[in-house]
Amino acid sequence: SQINHNAGEAGLVWTEANIVEYLADPQAFLKKFLTEKGKADQAVGATKMAFKLPNEQERKDVVAFLKTK
Repeated sequence: SQINHNAGEAGLVWTEANIVEYLADPQAFLKKFLTEKGKADQAVGATKMAFKLPNEQERKDVVAFLKTK
């Protein structure tokens, strides 16, 4: 999606902490990231990630799984 692309162009690095935060609310994470980078004007559109994973332990489990790949 364009908002993901914009975040990458603004320097987003997928650290464990960023993935855990992203999975909770992908759209809010990207908008916050871009706004904090001074690029609020690029925080438009929607990510294709349609679901949220509100449970922190489940998000950490996803990261642990990704680390095995």
